[in-house]
Amino acid sequence: MKKNLELNDTLNAYFLEIGKWSRFLGIVGYVGVGLLVLISFTTPYFIKLSGASELAKIPSTTLSTVYFILAGVYFYPVNYLYKFGTQIKISLNNNDETTFLSAVKNLKSHYKFIGVFTLVLVSLYGFIFMMSLLSFFL
Repeated sequence: MKKNLELNDTLNAYFLEIGKWSRFLGIVGYVGVGLLVLISFTTPYFIKLSGASELAKIPSTTLSTVYFILAGVYFYPVNYLYKFGTQIKISLNNNDETTFLSAVKNLKSHYKFIGVFTLVLVSLYGFIFMMSLLSFFL
């Protein structure tokens, strides 16, 4: 027994607005990724230029690598979000179910990525907290 979901005008309007904001946030995210890549390439230069003794203890290639990895990680959820925003607009304007499903799949992938990333960070924070407690008592 297959049920088909039909979108009414109100739901279409909501999805179109969600799509606009998703595209906007995707574009802002792409700019953020670009800035992170730019920072990753310019960090060694600015560390040498500033002569900061605290930063001199950390190899500049390490900081550059961290920024570059952050840009790579940040790219995926931003890309999924932008694709969702673009495809949802196309699907609703053309009444195309295949593109609509692809858009929703991208939104699912966006939230799945954010969820897994959050679990990894929470686990990392927990590990750091436990190691801090352990080092405090030893």
